[in-house]
Amino acid sequence: MRLFRYNETVGVVTALNPLEDVIDWITGLRSTGYTSDLLRTTHGFTDNARIKTVASQIATTAGNSVGLFEQAYSGPPEVSFLPLYYALLNLSKVSILASGFDVELARQKRHGSSYDPARKSSRDLINEKFEIWPSGVFPLFVRAITGRIIPRRFTISNSEIYPFVPGIGHEFGHAYEMPPILQGISIELRINANKMYCLFAVLAESSHPNALNLRSHRVLRGFESIERKRNEFQSRLVLPSTIPEDEAMLQLARDFPRYLLYQDTNILGELITATPISSKRELFPPEAYIWLAFFHLSSVVRYKPEFLEQLMDSKTWPTLLALTKHSVLEFIVMFWSFIRRANYHIIVR
Repeated sequence: MRLFRYNETVGVVTALNPLEDVIDWITGLRSTGYTSDLLRTTHGFTDNARIKTVASQIATTAGNSVGLFEQAYSGPPEVSFLPLYYALLNLSKVSILASGFDVELARQKRHGSSYDPARKSSRDLINEKFEIWPSGVFPLFVRAITGRIIPRRFTISNSEIYPFVPGIGHEFGHAYEMPPILQGISIELRINANKMYCLFAVLAESSHPNALNLRSHRVLRGFESIERKRNEFQSRLVLPSTIPEDEAMLQLARDFPRYLLYQDTNILGELITATPISSKRELFPPEAYIWLAFFHLSSVVRYKPEFLEQLMDSKTWPTLLALTKHSVLEFIVMFWSFIRRANYHIIVR
């Protein structure tokens, strides 16, 4: 039994443009009846008056997001960063609302991040910095996905963001000549040598120097090495193999940081997982890094158009073009998976 971000997996086959397809999915959230059913059956809402209120808020917010996507893709890419950011901002608000943080969202209407236009511009995208705050939409979004709070204000650099953004790995690696920071991983429920259930992890081959360092994999905290197995690890927490398999998986995965699993589809149409190689104490989920990248670029568009011109004439531009399509697609699929509590993945035929 494999471990993914959610228990159920749904593969969707398309012969058309997958980005257009998933934007159409969001359109369905304009229906308050459909959204009310989701809140009740998937997100545990019980109070009918509250369901009606939150469903109405989601319908409006999702509709705004769709309109912003249409606006973003009706013009050249250099003017798309601002509407794309606000489209993703609205989707993050939908996730917050569906998580039951509607009261908190009403009180924390700021973005949760800030960019100082007076700060001297860097010559390179990767060196740009901005602030993340403990209140506002972004920290509520992170809390909705992970259950964790951002305790204090801090400064973050794009060098701490872009390596973790899904959908741009090839372009970013080519521009900055960095080894891939995402490493394939397979985690499943197994019975160990002591006849006990455990989570068993296998890391794929990687050129990264810390690829087999257990401390460089936040997702494997609570795991230990297996003797004579360089790339295999097992959880220290074990359970009797006499209990049902489903119950064992549920208990062993309860404290596992599933949000650190990046999900993709291989050439066979199968769902696969990867995880970041990083010794950082805390990591955001992948959709949060996409959010931050677009927040920064939307700020550049608003406050420093001359810096945007520099980016368009730099090695970074192919990365930013990929961001507007591939990373947006990744974000929406992760958003939809969160809303439906299932691992949605796209199979293009």
